[in-house]
Amino acid sequence: MKILFLSNSVKTYSLVFKNELEVLSDMGHEIIWAANFDGFIGNVRDDIPFKTINIPLKSHPLHWCNYRSFKQLFMVCSSESFDAIICTTPIGGFIGRFLGKKAKIKKVIYSAHGFLFYKGCPLIKKIIYRFQEKIMARWTDYIVTITNEDYQNALQFKLKKGGKVFLIHGAGVKVGTMPTKSKKQMRSELGIDDKDFVITSAGFLNKNKNNCVVIKSLKYLKKDLSDFKYLICGEGEEEQKLKKLTTKLKLENNVLFLGFRTDLQDILNCSDLFVMPSYREGVPRSLLEAMDLGLPCAGSDTRGIRELIDEPKGGLLFNPNQPRDVYRVLKEFALHKVDLNSIFRRNKKEVEHYSCENVVRELTNIYQEIL
Repeated sequence: MKILFLSNSVKTYSLVFKNELEVLSDMGHEIIWAANFDGFIGNVRDDIPFKTINIPLKSHPLHWCNYRSFKQLFMVCSSESFDAIICTTPIGGFIGRFLGKKAKIKKVIYSAHGFLFYKGCPLIKKIIYRFQEKIMARWTDYIVTITNEDYQNALQFKLKKGGKVFLIHGAGVKVGTMPTKSKKQMRSELGIDDKDFVITSAGFLNKNKNNCVVIKSLKYLKKDLSDFKYLICGEGEEEQKLKKLTTKLKLENNVLFLGFRTDLQDILNCSDLFVMPSYREGVPRSLLEAMDLGLPCAGSDTRGIRELIDEPKGGLLFNPNQPRDVYRVLKEFALHKVDLNSIFRRNKKEVEHYSCENVVRELTNIYQEIL
């Protein structure tokens, strides 16, 4: 089969796409990958073993570049005959399914990495995005979900005749990866004392990742604990705002902005707690990597995070809108009021379901069935 694979912005040829694309390739399918590769780190031709099409796709749904992307891809579909289209991310999912309908592509598959409506989101967003997904489901043959909440929602949609919904364990994560540096060595490199309680977050610094709520909670934690550090790994448009907030709350000695890191395993290994305060997630890789080390985890009571942590088995949950609630959770861990040994054992075992090997098996079974 000749397959058009459509996604949004791509920075690296990471496991987010690698497992799925290589499963399809190993099955003998011809892949053409369309995405916005403008911010790609490396060389697209050298790093990606498939034919690629660079399109100006943007994450904002009303951006005029998305219309340009649709027109460009429609012209491609007019000159090349595709047997199937697999689209992912909310914007890619919308354009891909509309393209599949207009170009009359036989099989349209939506690999959903997280619906924009979810339990706890604002009511108006839930109404709009749920209605949008409900309409687009009628143009879709198959939906592949990565969280149980999305799976249950997708089961309620009416797909094309013979359509089906599947559930897999995320995009896959490498399990059993060992740190390259000791806890003491990594702390020394970062200028952190052995006695410090170290909290770490990782991810793109945008409004959804919501690191500001953790920073705000630290002003309360400082009253109970003097020796702590909050490590923020990542970069993005919210970085300067977060730094200003840190200065305003006089937390410059407690909050360290580490930027984009390639040694997250070593940083996690020198940490006492991993925190993910996002408003919404699919199956977050950084949280899985923390779990793989057996690290205690805390996170927002929201889709994706809620399923992985499964309070209190893998850690504790908090309201992402309430700094005092985040403080409550941080204090529980900092003062050792949590059974860390049980969390260690549970997280090490739970992450095995999300391993690359297991996800590849799930994807292979699905694509053997539908393609």
